[in-house]
Amino acid sequence: MPTHDVLRTAVWLSNILDVHSLSEAEFTATLAGEKDPTGIVNRWKNGVHAVKATSLSKIEALGFENTRWVAELPIFDLLDIRPISEAKLLRRVSGYLVAFGSSKFRYWSFPPSITDQSFGFNTPVALEHDADALVERDDIYGLTGILYLLRLSEARRDQELFLHYLKYAYRAVPGLRTVNAFKQHWEGFYDCIRGHHIRDSSAFRLLKPQKDMLERLMEGRTIPARRVLRPQDQRTLRYLENPEPFVELSV
Repeated sequence: MPTHDVLRTAVWLSNILDVHSLSEAEFTATLAGEKDPTGIVNRWKNGVHAVKATSLSKIEALGFENTRWVAELPIFDLLDIRPISEAKLLRRVSGYLVAFGSSKFRYWSFPPSITDQSFGFNTPVALEHDADALVERDDIYGLTGILYLLRLSEARRDQELFLHYLKYAYRAVPGLRTVNAFKQHWEGFYDCIRGHHIRDSSAFRLLKPQKDMLERLMEGRTIPARRVLRPQDQRTLRYLENPEPFVELSV
């Protein structure tokens, strides 16, 4: 079974248990009775079986409203290790990427970021290729936009841009911590990104991710991702940055 579908199912299941304050046994009993003769919940949990669209609908009808959205997020399809054409990539994010009128310029129409809401800010509009603005969102949607750009550069066989957006993908991983179910499975997202990384010979030679640094950032950023919230160096007035979750290598 594809790794991204295993991850999709794991995050979706964790979200249901978290949002509804249920144990796995309680959820199993609600779905299939005390013994669950099909063992479906256990198979979902262990990555043996991926949740299907028909199951998502049936489970929402049992009283687990507003839970299928997690499984339907495009972030999982963008992590698929198989090649994706430009046309299919655009379809994956069509609900979030909007054109300015009749122009060719597009911008991301994501929900407001949790960080901005907590500080009373309006989330600024991010243009299609503005990776800095996407990282500053510090959430799953920022990572979604960057994964789209990463896969787009992959589809175009542009190694230079692939390496550029790969750095941003690693920088954006800590944004997964803003939703608990995503935070629980952040290593699965890391592994999927790493899977794309090692398939590109140039990126593999030039960049080494620092998983231990990502783990520290997942527990909380000491310096906010949003530029306007970062402290400034008193001497240079430059905004301070978080440590990079990768090391650039020389060849």
